[in-house]
Amino acid sequence: MPHVVSGKLKIVNVYDTSFELSGLDIFSNYSVDGVVFSSLAALQNALLPVIYTRNSLNFESDLPYYNQITKENGITNAGLKKTFLAGWEWLINNVQYINTGDIEITFPLASTGKQRLDRVVATNLNTFIRIPGAESISSPTADPRPDNTIDATFVLVTDSEVNEPTPPVIGDGKEDKVNKNQPNGYAGLDSFGKINFSQIPNLTTDNISEGVVNKYSTLSLVMSYVLTGVSFTVGTAITATDTVLSAFGKLQKQINDLITGKQVIDEQIEIIGNSNVLNAWSGKTVLFTANCTITVPATLNNQLNFPFIVYPGVTVTWSITSPFSWVAPPTPTVATADLVFGMFVRKLNSNTVSVNV
Repeated sequence: MPHVVSGKLKIVNVYDTSFELSGLDIFSNYSVDGVVFSSLAALQNALLPVIYTRNSLNFESDLPYYNQITKENGITNAGLKKTFLAGWEWLINNVQYINTGDIEITFPLASTGKQRLDRVVATNLNTFIRIPGAESISSPTADPRPDNTIDATFVLVTDSEVNEPTPPVIGDGKEDKVNKNQPNGYAGLDSFGKINFSQIPNLTTDNISEGVVNKYSTLSLVMSYVLTGVSFTVGTAITATDTVLSAFGKLQKQINDLITGKQVIDEQIEIIGNSNVLNAWSGKTVLFTANCTITVPATLNNQLNFPFIVYPGVTVTWSITSPFSWVAPPTPTVATADLVFGMFVRKLNSNTVSVNV
């Protein structure tokens, strides 16, 4: 295999590098098939198909990477289509390829509510192909890259949009070692494979700009949040597992129930025919002045209660609907010569109801 030292090259045994097949010499003193090359990199390109090859030859010098895009000539966008303009160049296994004409690829939209990450690769047939990713609700991933191809770009596709392609990586994509731990360079790793703490900036909300979507929860912002989605259907006790939104909903339901069920002094309702028990009767005096059947419906406010008076000569028959049941089934309330006074009560929020005369 080739071994480069200080800009010079020698060829050594891959299993025992101390066994030299050629001495260390400048590149211009080598030739392949009678051709002398103008640079060390060009010589390496010619040598690799002849001798043992590796994906990266990086001993004491940075040498070319043999699967890479070497020239990018642009991508145009038109709706669901991306066009890779003619003139891209790339290497696969150190063989150069080029698309001599424009390559148009269509990206179908994802299914409703889903998204997909499509991979576009350059092939050893001088063209580009799309490798569709699996659809998911969020965080889609690309499918594996096929053999004898290299990545050109990735495109995020939703159910309504084909996004811009990611910028292609030109060349080997490797950072120069002189940029390690330098401004605008890259952070090196410690002995545990982690970024050294000294390379991590002291980031706080004081020196990170607030985004457009993700906002800091300042007092003024929190106080301006609207209660979108609040529900007033549940009035049970608030617990530590409730959200702020659900807690507000429970409180309002409890207040509503108290308002609906409050006692109103000296307000009366006269009933002259068959009727359901109504929530509006709570706290009022109900006057039965004609024969009737009064039915407990399937739904009633919690703690509903009201006093009632049956006038002389009137019979009130009581009926009940599931899920409610009587504490003790009442007999028809009959007033003969005198008024009959009674009380209707739903016990708290239970399904038991009583009629007492």
